Amino acid sequence: MERAGFNFNDYNGYTIEKYQQEVRKANNMETRDMNTGQIIPDSPEITKGSVMNTEDILSQQQAQAVKDYESGILSEKSADGKKTLDQILAGKNGKMDAQDFKDLGQYMKDGISKYKDSETYKRYLDFAAKMPHYSSNNIRLILEQNPQAGRVAAYGKWKSLGRQVKKGERGLKIWALAVPPKILVDEKTGKPILDDKGNQKMTDPKFRLTTVFDENQTVGEPLPQLVYELTGDVNNFRNLFEALSQSTEAKVSFDSTLAEDIKGFYLPEENTIHLATGMSQEHTVKTLLHEMTHRELHSQNNAKFGDDLYKQQELEAESVAYVTAKHFGIDSSDYSFGYLNSWGLDNLSYDQLESTMKTVQSKANEMIKKIDGNLTKIKEKELNKVEQAKTVAKEKTAQQVAQTSQNSLVTSEAQNFPKVSSPNPKI
Repeated sequence: MERAGFNFNDYNGYTIEKYQQEVRKANNMETRDMNTGQIIPDSPEITKGSVMNTEDILSQQQAQAVKDYESGILSEKSADGKKTLDQILAGKNGKMDAQDFKDLGQYMKDGISKYKDSETYKRYLDFAAKMPHYSSNNIRLILEQNPQAGRVAAYGKWKSLGRQVKKGERGLKIWALAVPPKILVDEKTGKPILDDKGNQKMTDPKFRLTTVFDENQTVGEPLPQLVYELTGDVNNFRNLFEALSQSTEAKVSFDSTLAEDIKGFYLPEENTIHLATGMSQEHTVKTLLHEMTHRELHSQNNAKFGDDLYKQQELEAESVAYVTAKHFGIDSSDYSFGYLNSWGLDNLSYDQLESTMKTVQSKANEMIKKIDGNLTKIKEKELNKVEQAKTVAKEKTAQQVAQTSQNSLVTSEAQNFPKVSSPNPKI
């Protein structure tokens, strides 16, 4: 957000993030729990968010300029009179207190209903396809700050990729793990404490806000491409289909007897996935992913066709299929979003929508990792075949050359050997 009469570039690349870091250092700012706002002791393992131009010295003029900027942010209110996200993240004098963290939690909770809109939900899924390892909460937080965000990374990560954050760019805030969960141990026995189901009890993880930058905020080396992307080539399709089949424990087969409106189904009793014949390559991949998701998430439930649970499961399966397919370069939005709307995306309750979004991100990330691993093995296998073929060809060529040389030598020796006259039969 840029206000009239103030431009970060006028102050040697100084940013709100940098100013806030200086204030944190001066005030010994603590890490706080993302839900309660309670103070968390600093840990030596924690790497704080990077800030641009850290070698610069905060001048009085720069500090005042940033304070004036923050004053402008804090003087504005949203249409309903509540704090804006900028106001919450700016805190007070660059420091977020317990109330700010509570306000952030409430802001995110209030905003989830926006994702009932199919276009907003599509942005969520598109981002999850690009950055599948980011949590649902972080995806939403990033999109709240920049609805058009692409790939994001911390300052140091961009630097390692040969890219530099542009001067004056303002980073995006995300949650980062500050204190990982630990096993609760009985002080008397020294043994782990178990819950009613026999599982080890764990402490709750603690989080802190850190800074990342969108790809469009950086310049430098070309961005790394996906490890594997379907280009429409039949061989690539076969490899991807093989990787998908290897990534599920269900047996996959094609069925030419399915009704025209049925693209595929999963049969839990036999642990089999049946796909319709005659579909395009892209639709075949998307349908297989949809049924794989049902196998992973919904194989043991009492959902009945048309009830609320069944609708939610269809939304989950199609969303995971869309995200995973998109990750590998297949855009199924023309089909997927009509399908999603038909199952009542806009009718989900708050709890159902939040649960669905978290499930979609988690399961898509898990499937993408598994498929990527299988694709890598297939690719390595193909490369080994190519190398073996090259080795055989070289050996064959070497043998042919050796044989040709041998033949030439024999011919040469025969030509140079002195002729012997026939013996005279007469005595």
